[in-house]
Amino acid sequence: MTEENQKMWIEGRKSAYRDIYRQCLREISCKDLDSMVLERGEVIGMLRTWCAEYGDNDWDDDLCLVDIIEKHLLNYLIK
Repeated sequence: MTEENQKMWIEGRKSAYRDIYRQCLREISCKDLDSMVLERGEVIGMLRTWCAEYGDNDWDDDLCLVDIIEKHLLNYLIK
């Protein structure tokens, strides 16, 4: 398995777990923090897609969203 395929597999797995988590939250009461965790996961997934297309994916999932956008996406788009 190539490194890129492994990253894609990991992202797919995380997406599946977010979907399961989302369904669990529907069955129990959803709190704001839970919604933010899910939303961040979705944003990370979208940024991974955009960065693969227009920037670079050389960043960890726990990096600040502003840093991801600025350093790994915008820097490539505004050149």
